[in-house]
Amino acid sequence: MPPLTLRLASVCLAIIGLVSGCATPKPKLPPTSPVKQQVQKLPFKERYGVPIYLKFTNGNWSAHEAGDITQADTERVKLFPRVGWLADPDFPAGGLTAACKPDSQARPAKPEGYSRCNSRLFVERDGERVLDRALLDTVVAQTAAVDIARKSESLWRYRHWYQTLSTSEYQEFIDTYANNDPDGLVIKLRERMEYNRRLAEEVTATREKAKVQNARTQAEKLVYQNNLRIGDSVRARAEAYDTAFRMNPSLAESKFTFHGIIVDVRGPLIYVQWSNREPRMEWVPRSAVAYP
Repeated sequence: MPPLTLRLASVCLAIIGLVSGCATPKPKLPPTSPVKQQVQKLPFKERYGVPIYLKFTNGNWSAHEAGDITQADTERVKLFPRVGWLADPDFPAGGLTAACKPDSQARPAKPEGYSRCNSRLFVERDGERVLDRALLDTVVAQTAAVDIARKSESLWRYRHWYQTLSTSEYQEFIDTYANNDPDGLVIKLRERMEYNRRLAEEVTATREKAKVQNARTQAEKLVYQNNLRIGDSVRARAEAYDTAFRMNPSLAESKFTFHGIIVDVRGPLIYVQWSNREPRMEWVPRSAVAYP
């Protein structure tokens, strides 16, 4: 191989090696949680979970209603009442699929940094951070996690239902929590319903107003066309305008408007002498004349 060809080949190999070395491999998506699979089979209203904090201190786990996930000894999980209080990790958005680097096991100072990369509930397996399901189930079973979750279940059911409400459930939610509304959600919902009611009334009124105005305009247009006389100036819009306007809404209507003078009238027809159209003289129906 000539020297120049060898040099080119070496440069190409170097570039390929550099690019491939810099590329960051995409993390493998974790397998779908068996707990999540069960929860997703439930109606939306029943898919709520209760967050619980698990703390690892001096080799022992304990469960708490509150905690700080920026601390390396604290994990957050959700227990799902409708599937037998089974638990799953509860990370901020993206935490379950985060790309883990060798130095990413330290817990960041911001809660958003809590992920599978720095969770004690996850272990290295085949180069990936995966949930140690046996460990999680054991910790939940051996602590007071379920008992603590039971105490606040009604609160989280109430919050979750509000987030998933359909309009057909508004009144049912209000009736259920009218006398037990810790977050003021019933008040917010009533305000939303009142806003929707006023908005619907405004939309209806606007439509009715437009309908009445359109009817009035059509009536005035009919009167105008029926009263056209010899010598009146008229204008008509070319049929091509509607198609052109759909393609270009900024198109000036004047470019598609014809102007003329009526020189004869015979019942529903008028004979117009056009100033900017061929043929110059033409019989047209009164209805073809544009309303001023």
